[in-house]
Amino acid sequence: MHQRRGGVAWWLAFPLMGLLAGLFALLLIERRKRVRQQGPAVSPPAPGIVLPPEEDAPPPADDLTVIRGIGPKTATVLAQAGIRTFAHLVQSSPDSLRELLSQSALRLPNANPEDWIAQAQAWLERKTAP
Repeated sequence: MHQRRGGVAWWLAFPLMGLLAGLFALLLIERRKRVRQQGPAVSPPAPGIVLPPEEDAPPPADDLTVIRGIGPKTATVLAQAGIRTFAHLVQSSPDSLRELLSQSALRLPNANPEDWIAQAQAWLERKTAP
């Protein structure tokens, strides 16, 4: 005999869930197609607003984790402070980096900002070398 659970036979519930999941997937696929056809949802600027030229875009961020002593968490703290490139790191003072680290939740007793700056300078020279 079939036992009923909640008024629906258990053997009927699983195919119905599969059918609903399939319909939901089809709806998502159709929505993605419409979004791709419409293009990005960027409205033109209002009259009188001047957009900065494209050259003023910030430089792409460097991977600061290549510097010995800077891991992903430290790189995130530096990026939040606006230090995203080797040039930004070279322009920073060791004392300001120490202050930044002390204000963060990171505990880096062996942090050596002087070494970070020297390594960033070396990476910067490698990037700009012909």
